Amino acid sequence: MFCCLALAGRAADAPKYFAVWLKNGHRIDLLLSDKPNVTFTEGVLKFEAPGTTIEYKAADVKEFTLETTQSSAIQGVSANGNGCRISQSGNTLGISGAEPYAKLHLYSMGGMLISTYSADGQGSLSISLDPLDQGVYILKTDAITFKILKR
Repeated sequence: MFCCLALAGRAADAPKYFAVWLKNGHRIDLLLSDKPNVTFTEGVLKFEAPGTTIEYKAADVKEFTLETTQSSAIQGVSANGNGCRISQSGNTLGISGAEPYAKLHLYSMGGMLISTYSADGQGSLSISLDPLDQGVYILKTDAITFKILKR
């Protein structure tokens, strides 16, 4: 179940994003101008573009579509919320007050998923920013969204 996508022309309503819709409700967008390479091997969908590689179990993917507008992980950005707090010490983020075992997703400003983390049973988590380039990132849970700056 794999198809190659070819686009002609530069019409205003031409698709600009290859959107991956996950069964958990998340959507990940890949710019078509980055010419993403999509492969399906041994039950794993792999998406590669310059500087980005994303893999999902095929069973976790609901569908993929071509879209003219980008979904944004940046919507609803807040400093804290629902009792969840974030602190920074050097290049380490400390998260406390999240839901126990909550999934936290780290996105680039372009909305690309970089990594997924899990809070512990007390709703706490420590994340190292060392592997990241300088820039702005979005850390999102089901309930809240934080904007992070790595210098």
